[in-house]
Amino acid sequence: IVAPDFPVNRLIVTNAVRVESVNGPQYTIIQGQGPVGPSAVRCAYLTEGAELVGFTLTNGATAASGSGVSDGGGAVCYYGGTISNCVIVGNTADGWGGGVLLAFECAVLNSVLRGNTAANGGAGALDSGGVVINCTASFNRAWCDGGGFIMTYGGGTITGCTLYANQAGTNGGWVMEYYGGTVENSILSGNTAMFGGGIYCYQGASARGCTLLGNSATNTGGGLFIDGNGTVSDCVL
Repeated sequence: IVAPDFPVNRLIVTNAVRVESVNGPQYTIIQGQGPVGPSAVRCAYLTEGAELVGFTLTNGATAASGSGVSDGGGAVCYYGGTISNCVIVGNTADGWGGGVLLAFECAVLNSVLRGNTAANGGAGALDSGGVVINCTASFNRAWCDGGGFIMTYGGGTITGCTLYANQAGTNGGWVMEYYGGTVENSILSGNTAMFGGGIYCYQGASARGCTLLGNSATNTGGGLFIDGNGTVSDCVL
């Protein structure tokens, strides 16, 4: 199935429909197809209030960078789409969001993101109000920024999450925040990057009520790196 301007998807939901598995993610799998390139298949594409509940999304991939369709290896959510109680594992993006790309008030809730990779940034990429609540992200890798999550233009919010053993090639082993993104009441442990092993806070982004434990940076800011009017409050390092 092909969505406009996107690569092939196993599942597309384009209106306010709830798609829910009967027996949960351990039994119900949406499997994409790698590797990155012209034959890649993403697991799911959600928009306009669509909901995906209780699935494993695995082996999804995107087209190559420069094609305009290189984001969100496991899933793409636009305009109010929601993913909940899912396991998003082993997906690849040649752009942003190896596991999932969230934009325009979309959400990932009560889910696991594990072992996803992205060439640019993040197992999960948030833009323009994306929300992540009560999720666990581990062993994800971004070759550039934000191994766990990256919040880009328009910001996003991460609340009540646990992120560990994620890796970024440059900034923010777990969370890299731009332009007003917020991470709150979350635990970040054992993440690595060049700058800001736990959190890279930039341009008005904020972190509050978080615990940062055992993170490391090869250059500056083992726990966190603050630049360009970022703020950190009520955190434990």
